[in-house]
Amino acid sequence: MNLPVSVAATIVRTWTRAYTCGMPSMWAERRRAEIESDLWELRNDPDGARLSPAIQISARLVTGIADDVSWRLERTTFDDNVLLRKAVTIAALAAVALVLLWTSPGANRSPVACIHD
Repeated sequence: MNLPVSVAATIVRTWTRAYTCGMPSMWAERRRAEIESDLWELRNDPDGARLSPAIQISARLVTGIADDVSWRLERTTFDDNVLLRKAVTIAALAAVALVLLWTSPGANRSPVACIHD
């Protein structure tokens, strides 16, 4: 596995552990297994690979954050830790904000050198 794919998969696994943290192990382990299966398929399925696996993994992470948070909230009960739910929500919002900043039109501009006469 090349470095970009490894980094993207590690970020996905870290995010998955964050939003499943504190859940009943049955739900958390099932969700983590689903994500591992998706990662395996993205790395090993040559069909439809128009983009590199690293880009596909990253794009699916970004586009799936809202679904992940929704999935978590659907399985949240009153017995769950309110602080943990807030932390997951804040992490999701921060991730979305970072992605928006990263993909904004001005994010890729190179600095302009100043020449003094």
